[in-house]
Amino acid sequence: MIAPPFYWGGTQAMTKQFPGTFTASMESIVVAMTDILQSLDRFGFTKTVLFNAHGDGLQKNAMLKTIVECNAKLNMKTFWPVYEDDIEYESFTGKEDYLALIPPFAFERAFQIEQFPKDEFDIHAGAFETAMMQEIMPELVRNDKLEGLEPTLLKGEQRRLWNEGEPENKYLIPKGYVGDPAGSKYVKSDMKTVYEEYAQGLAKFLKL
Repeated sequence: MIAPPFYWGGTQAMTKQFPGTFTASMESIVVAMTDILQSLDRFGFTKTVLFNAHGDGLQKNAMLKTIVECNAKLNMKTFWPVYEDDIEYESFTGKEDYLALIPPFAFERAFQIEQFPKDEFDIHAGAFETAMMQEIMPELVRNDKLEGLEPTLLKGEQRRLWNEGEPENKYLIPKGYVGDPAGSKYVKSDMKTVYEEYAQGLAKFLKL
């Protein structure tokens, strides 16, 4: 079961400076997620999994804090899924009892790349995420605008300033994206297979 309600937004980086990007403090996320998990526990659920498709580290930390605190006081066990080969990359030790370990999925299987993006820091609405949208919801991609979008090419200090998200540094990403969205024409994603195998691995781990 997919459990509503959801909270809007997270602890965004520079994207919070653009209209339509809702944010929430770490404290608010913990309170909201705790309320949801307590409700599910009261309903009689014994296992739940938190999914996070947002790369913001502060939001991730808020969700992990919620898991640890709720697992200590609820009958229900909450898990955080992670690929087995990403444990160290995600700053885990592998001994955390809330980790749901998923078999690795090669990046090369997720994306067929004819030509790599011009921007190596392609992390927000760039070539790869635009390619994913082309697969999942192509009607929302404005292909007529893609060619005119130049890569942002953030380096060193610029990346730090982008991550801090102060309004005076909005000029670093004037149109909101970070990367090379025009490069998506050379990338084809296969999220369908990624999600199917992810779900299978999670079900096996949870013994569903």
